[in-house]
Amino acid sequence: MGLGVFEVMYIRDKEKREVDFILIKNNRPMALFESKEGDSEISPSGRYFGKRLGIPFYQIVHRFEKCEAFPDNCFKIPASKFLMLTG
Repeated sequence: MGLGVFEVMYIRDKEKREVDFILIKNNRPMALFESKEGDSEISPSGRYFGKRLGIPFYQIVHRFEKCEAFPDNCFKIPASKFLMLTG
């Protein structure tokens, strides 16, 4: 559609910090995504990679009711709302 070349990958470093998904557009990281079953604290690995790469981190939570924003460009989003956005 002329919007760019997109990839979805997994990210992990030597210290075993990991995030479920990283969205890449035209070989540049755009956003990080972590999926969780229940409400939990923002993932330290997600926060670390988000700050390191200068991109937002989205924690998608299955059993969660409202969207929340946190420092360092981190967000928690209910899975139902996230899935509605993706169509």
